[in-house]
Amino acid sequence: MRNILKNTFYISFAALISRILGVLRDVLIATMFGANLFSDVFFLCFRIPDFLRKMFSEGILSSSFIPVFSKYFTFEGKKKAFEMASSAFVFISFVTTLITVSGIIFAPLVIKLFVPGYISNSYEFNLAVLLSRIMMPYFIFVCLLAVCMGILNSMKNFTTPALAPIIFNLVIIFFAINVCKFFNPPVVGLALGVTIAGVAQLALQIPFLVKKRVFTMTQIVLIHPGVIKFIKKLFPAVVGASSFHINLLVATLFASFLGKGSISYLYYADRLVQLPMALVSASFAIVSLPVFSQYAVEKNKNESVSILLQGMKFMLFIIIPAIAGLIALREPIVKLFFYHGAFDLVAVDNTAACLLYLSLGLWAYSGIRIMASFFYAFSDMRTPLIAGISALIFNFILSVILMKSMGNRGIALAISISGAINFLILFIKLNSIISFSFKELAFSACRAVFVSGIMYFTIKILILYINNVFSIKMPIFIIVAISVVIGILVYFGVHILIKSPEVKMIKNEILKSSES
Repeated sequence: MRNILKNTFYISFAALISRILGVLRDVLIATMFGANLFSDVFFLCFRIPDFLRKMFSEGILSSSFIPVFSKYFTFEGKKKAFEMASSAFVFISFVTTLITVSGIIFAPLVIKLFVPGYISNSYEFNLAVLLSRIMMPYFIFVCLLAVCMGILNSMKNFTTPALAPIIFNLVIIFFAINVCKFFNPPVVGLALGVTIAGVAQLALQIPFLVKKRVFTMTQIVLIHPGVIKFIKKLFPAVVGASSFHINLLVATLFASFLGKGSISYLYYADRLVQLPMALVSASFAIVSLPVFSQYAVEKNKNESVSILLQGMKFMLFIIIPAIAGLIALREPIVKLFFYHGAFDLVAVDNTAACLLYLSLGLWAYSGIRIMASFFYAFSDMRTPLIAGISALIFNFILSVILMKSMGNRGIALAISISGAINFLILFIKLNSIISFSFKELAFSACRAVFVSGIMYFTIKILILYINNVFSIKMPIFIIVAISVVIGILVYFGVHILIKSPEVKMIKNEILKSSES
């Protein structure tokens, strides 16, 4: 468990840098375009590349590759495992190129299918077709990136894959500042930046794989048995572990029927929700999957269950106060990051409302990522698939119902409710197949909720005090910074006072890591 938490912290740090750069990227976009037609069309076309990027940077698609690669590595040796990896690289290159070319040719049909709210031959429709064609090649590079990340993670190299999202955001920021001004409209420059960023991400991984002599191109088998197993697990892995991201794609579809800016409000809110999820659950899932897979090969389920329980407790300990903080500070946080340039107060109010409802399901989607990794490691693709499809169906139905009365807020709420349903299905199944300490996890969750409630009301009272007592209006950055610091001190202070087992667990792991 010590090495898992240690590697989780490393990946979380890289994810933190990436998310900070991602927020800076979105601040630039919000300042340049606000929440209007151009931002809506860009985020609409960017949603699919961004969806793919998150799946690979958060290790979702690697969950179908790593268990297969680990079995080859353990039972048949390094050479056979590398042959399988090389074949996967060639096979995916061929398939994704065909899909990309088809996507470029049939882009108008794709836009009509995914965005029925746009009228054919309108300005926004034609712009969406152009941007989607420019960003379509990103699909090739990001799929190859997934294979590279899966290989490196299997070999306990988490650092290089973790740097890929940082490279992505740096390239987009460069294009936003230096390249967009040469295009009309400027969002075309952003779209070009997405594709170039895909090239840069993949280029970062290749030298490390070549150095380890992973690619054995002289013995390529196009239809390798291991690749067939990997592909068979691919669709269930995507649906099972990335229901949150798929539901956001569905949300974009529904938001296209609402007023201008609705797609942007959901996108900006999603960016803020992604930060704690990427730092905690996604990082832990990336690190734990190879470990789960190794234990599955060794048929050591007891040790896996112990790691799963500790991971769930750690996740709830961090995610629940993050939810409370996002809800308490939703308007100040949105103002701090996005209230610049073309981003007005109407956009702030709508984005903050979407942030509230998306935050409510953060605990569920974080737990789904960790539990899904456990199921995949033990070759159970069916359970996460059923849970994911159930969530998608509920999300679709709830979005239709709630958007009529609540608009984009209803779409955000539908995503959170469907996430809770997904979590419950996985958790019930988990309890039926393993000896899982539900009482221990429930007590851990209740402690986190109780202390987070104290933290929430402390922050709200602090903000009221600042607004009512100080005659000089304080900068929003100062208000958010003070609130975050006080919130963290209150949360950990109360946990220390009540002697929470979670604090002791984290303290022990830190001490063990420092000793090693």
